[in-house]
Amino acid sequence: MPAICLVFSLTASFTSAITLELSLTIVSRGSDLLFMSREKDENWERMNNIPVFSPALTDGALGDMFYLFSIENPGLILDIIEDISKLNNLVVAANSTGMITLGGGVAKHHICNANSWRDGANYAVYVNTAQEFDGCDSGARPDEAVSWGKITADAKPVKVFGDATIIFPLLVAETFAVHAKMTAGKKKE
Repeated sequence: MPAICLVFSLTASFTSAITLELSLTIVSRGSDLLFMSREKDENWERMNNIPVFSPALTDGALGDMFYLFSIENPGLILDIIEDISKLNNLVVAANSTGMITLGGGVAKHHICNANSWRDGANYAVYVNTAQEFDGCDSGARPDEAVSWGKITADAKPVKVFGDATIIFPLLVAETFAVHAKMTAGKKKE
């Protein structure tokens, strides 16, 4: 629903072509809309200048909305090439990289492929319910990504078979719980 709000927030007719990078569109035009259920002070992406990439933004109904919008408002161009360039350049310039992929498909392939440009991610955690037997990218184990140079050979990747909506909050909670315990111990001293 918030993504549709993003589309309808672009209501001006364009007299000349306007090119928007998808990640820029998401952050600058849709940040409040995309994360409308959060309080403004909880919008970590915007507050910390974290780029948000959506490699399949034009897939499905949202793509149809962009298409219909562009018929009545010619000149809108969403530049997905700028996004892939930004993501790949961020990955290539990094000293080390890590991936936490929730689910699979295009998003998983997108970040894994970006890491192949730097000889692989140093850390990787896959969380999904997909199995390897059907040959899909979602079900591929991390060793397949190692064979393609998407994860370094010396990494110790992990695949967690489970529902990401259950597993990921538990991983995050445990991570912050450890930090909270350490912080609480220091305050008492």
